[in-house]
Amino acid sequence: MELSGNDAVFVLPGADLGTVARALAFGLRLNGSATCIAPRRVFVPRALAAELEHSLTRSVAATPPAAVPLPVRRRLVGLVRAAVAEGARPVGPLPEDADPAMTPLIVADARPGMALLREELFAPILSLVPVRDAEEALEAAAQSPYALGASVFGPEEEACALAGRLDAGTVTVNDLIVPTADPRLPFGGRRASGWGVTRGAEGLLEMTRVKTVSVRRGRRLPHTDPPRDGDAALMLAALRLLHGGPGARAGVVRTLIQALRDRRTD
Repeated sequence: MELSGNDAVFVLPGADLGTVARALAFGLRLNGSATCIAPRRVFVPRALAAELEHSLTRSVAATPPAAVPLPVRRRLVGLVRAAVAEGARPVGPLPEDADPAMTPLIVADARPGMALLREELFAPILSLVPVRDAEEALEAAAQSPYALGASVFGPEEEACALAGRLDAGTVTVNDLIVPTADPRLPFGGRRASGWGVTRGAEGLLEMTRVKTVSVRRGRRLPHTDPPRDGDAALMLAALRLLHGGPGARAGVVRTLIQALRDRRTD
């Protein structure tokens, strides 16, 4: 069951910030950002935070307003105001009750403990969280109860290494959202984002109930025979032949043949 998300984006040193900004703008634009795997939290090195904020502001400038239900807008405004009271900084005006649509809202200087970063929000909003390094980013991301999807932007080898450490159902490297549309890929969440998977071979297996049926061919059932004195020697010889080293196997064949002969004469 896939429930919801509050997806994290990790920006590594060496990432193309222009590409990151365009990808984030796409995530805020697609379906009015009312998408379960839309980006919501961006963890960026402090040295790159200002540049990414500038690039992202330019990238979202042409994004048309998205219709957002009034209850969602009011909830969002309340969370943003609480974040501002704790030191966050909105880049642009907050949505008004009288306006049924809102343009993408970027919240800079956010911190992982803020309620804004722990809630699911189906609206075009994105929080920038400056971090020291990837280790701090991992700790910060874990403070959200949701773990549906995540994205990592940066040099491929480093990004893939970090992707392997993320607690998320789906991780995309140097992209977001679109790769998950491939029906061959399993999709599902962890923690508060749900359990199990859909699509792909794994998704098909999720919809099955496993049953095992075994059939014995032939009439012999040697394991039902009463124990015999030579059974231990026979088993030991077989184990040495199958799993022993060259020295252990040297005289095993003769011992095994003799054990089989003794068993037949019993």
